[in-house]
Amino acid sequence: GAFFFFSSNGRFMIKTISKVECDFLRQNLKKYYFHLMEHKDTMLAKVYGLHRIKIHGVSLKFVVMESIFYSGNPKYIHQIFDLKGSRGQTRMATAKDFERAPTENFTSTVLKDNDFIEREISIKVGKEEAAKFRKILENDIKFLKKLKVIDYSLLVGLHHTDKKVPQATKNQPFRLSHTLGGDWKNGVHLSVPPSLMRAGSSDVVLARDNDESLSSPQSRSPSSAAPSPRSATMPSQSPERKAASAGERSLSASEHGATDERSNNQKKTSSRSLAEMRNVWSSEDGKTIYYIGVIDILIQYGMKKKMEHTYKTSVLGGSESDVSVIPPDRYAKRFLDFLMPRIM
Repeated sequence: GAFFFFSSNGRFMIKTISKVECDFLRQNLKKYYFHLMEHKDTMLAKVYGLHRIKIHGVSLKFVVMESIFYSGNPKYIHQIFDLKGSRGQTRMATAKDFERAPTENFTSTVLKDNDFIEREISIKVGKEEAAKFRKILENDIKFLKKLKVIDYSLLVGLHHTDKKVPQATKNQPFRLSHTLGGDWKNGVHLSVPPSLMRAGSSDVVLARDNDESLSSPQSRSPSSAAPSPRSATMPSQSPERKAASAGERSLSASEHGATDERSNNQKKTSSRSLAEMRNVWSSEDGKTIYYIGVIDILIQYGMKKKMEHTYKTSVLGGSESDVSVIPPDRYAKRFLDFLMPRIM
């Protein structure tokens, strides 16, 4: 699976991707860019950069993205749903999912399609806003279908204005939810990609927000502080890397400023401010704030996925309503058929 890291203020995230996903993004970057320019209110995940680094000869590709749950006036996310429109057995949270401790910023339990239905959840933004919502979503899905993309999800985060932040989350460092993979110790994401482990990368470090380094699990003292991870780097730095580090320190300082500003604005939510935040919608009764985004948009329906579809439907006898991998046109239809009636 992918590995994720957040910036200190939670706005940006780094996600590792495969070579196939990297190639797909490079080939369709121009189309993606023009779609975002034409549709300013798009729900597609915002990609800010595509990068590659080499550690001990192992190539690691990653994208820098904007978090769906970030806004200028952040709120605790009480519920998270990952919706694909599939009703398969795997499309529901497990008992293990509910055991995970919440983070300072959001729940660590990610619910899925069957949970969404069982809880009778709807996105209730009012008739006029619902029409806008559907139009935006239709435009985005039409674009993904044209690129033969499948396996995307609508990520929905719900903040309930009448609910308090769980006490267990207070004063904890910004942490990553379980959906992003990896093990946790003292609030720090300790996993590194298996490819790097095989390469013997015991000297891989994670940079702290104050530009100090957090050593790998093998050498880290259990009693040391637990900062939030920002990026992976090597201990020795070239002149170019030192110059980049200076820029990172500047960015870190600005992010800390953004965090202070975020704290000061914690209680200033209004209908007007919500309207100015992209991907943030308010329920008609004002009791729920929805953070919305279409994620996992780099999986194309190629030969490997076609074979997977054939195996799951023809050999295993699975129904297309339950199988996650289906052709792009049918995936898009199933996705919209599931969501459209639940936007009101």
